Amino acid sequence: MNGLHKLIDFTIGNISFDHKTTVFPKGFNHDIAYAKIHPHELITWLYQSQSKEGRYHTANRLFLVLHHSSGEHWKLRRELNLLKPLIDDYVRNFNPDKLFCLELIPGKKTYADIIWFEQ
Repeated sequence: MNGLHKLIDFTIGNISFDHKTTVFPKGFNHDIAYAKIHPHELITWLYQSQSKEGRYHTANRLFLVLHHSSGEHWKLRRELNLLKPLIDDYVRNFNPDKLFCLELIPGKKTYADIIWFEQ
């Protein structure tokens, strides 16, 4: 973890990532079943829909997407005992070839992925 760099929260292998925990977005206009089949589309939407203010960037990102069947997705943020095994499993089985590659800025590759947490 790099506390001094605004766009790097951690590195897996030799790839640096910004971490973003987010609830499943209402504005995506598709349900979670669709998003899980088309994660590249959701990732692209998440980048394009981020704030255009000071936090906007196109750096590599690992999204932790929370979804609760009751619609109270935000409550899952406090379930650290359930989140930790998901994250540990992702890191243990990390394969850079499975990252999604986007070209959000012409000529610049951005790598991203999603860890899903549903209840």
